[in-house]
Amino acid sequence: YVIILTRSMIDINVVLIADRIEKKENMDSYDLEKISDEYFKQIHGALERVCKNVIHYNSLVDFIDNIEKHKHDLVFSIYGGEKSRNRLALVPAICEAYDIKFIGPDAYDRIICQDKDISKELAKKLKLKTPKSITVLPNEKITNHIFNNLNFPVVVKPLYEGSSIGINEHSFCKDITSTLKRLNELQHQHKQAILVEEFISGKEIVTCFVGNQNTLNCMEIVEVCNEDDDNYFNNHLYTGSIKHNNEIKTFHKIITNNVDTKIVAQLKYAFHHFNKMDYMRIDGKLFNNEFYFIEFTPDASLSSHCSFKDIYESQGKNYDQLIEDIIKAALDDYGLL
Repeated sequence: YVIILTRSMIDINVVLIADRIEKKENMDSYDLEKISDEYFKQIHGALERVCKNVIHYNSLVDFIDNIEKHKHDLVFSIYGGEKSRNRLALVPAICEAYDIKFIGPDAYDRIICQDKDISKELAKKLKLKTPKSITVLPNEKITNHIFNNLNFPVVVKPLYEGSSIGINEHSFCKDITSTLKRLNELQHQHKQAILVEEFISGKEIVTCFVGNQNTLNCMEIVEVCNEDDDNYFNNHLYTGSIKHNNEIKTFHKIITNNVDTKIVAQLKYAFHHFNKMDYMRIDGKLFNNEFYFIEFTPDASLSSHCSFKDIYESQGKNYDQLIEDIIKAALDDYGLL
């Protein structure tokens, strides 16, 4: 006799909100936050395999028009949105207003994570080292003296954006002249405050979490490596072109066991500060055995090329188990497991 073991499906309908786009080309556009067809098919396919039923909406208007059908469902948003600093907080806000359960943080935590200024202050309170920085407000008169307390090189980036929107090779500035030029470009393009932050040399680090206050299914520190140059990120940025266009070949290396246990504990403490998150990344740099916080990423990529997937494979698990663990973390948040 041959016994075939099958994984049981989660008995719940999942509403997937994902604004699909055929191709991402402009590294400064808001299309970087939208969902490629390839990514959509990966998420949608995994959800179909692990859940009872999957319903997809491409727009928030369509979701709201049908919202009464989903009072007992679970919303999974990978929605990118349009030109609004609130765009990533819209889905959880709508869900809360209609008393619908959802995966990921609430609107408040989404906004905190999206605002680099506020998230840096929170990181400091959570005992994470952060690079020195200044924030230049829209239409603020810029003079050279505002850079007096910063050491060059610096990174110049929009305050409210994710997915490396507005971050390219010109955002790595070695002097005042190049900094002012990039500042003016970003202010013109994005019409928002701009962060100027000291560049930290060292390893490019992402710390991946799946779980909640009760259970951590995943907590691993991962180095993003250049296949051709071990020291590449000592003096280069991890830009949108690298992430989205594979400008250079990168791979993920799990280094948790090689990182000071104090840093591991600090990162875990930071994750647990958010009462409901379900999955997230904390991104930063590792230099001289010190971790420097760059940003909280609650909308981390879950594509088949992402660090989460590589972690799960290293543990003998597969992509579907990653998606299943995220869903179960959310259900556990609501006391449904």
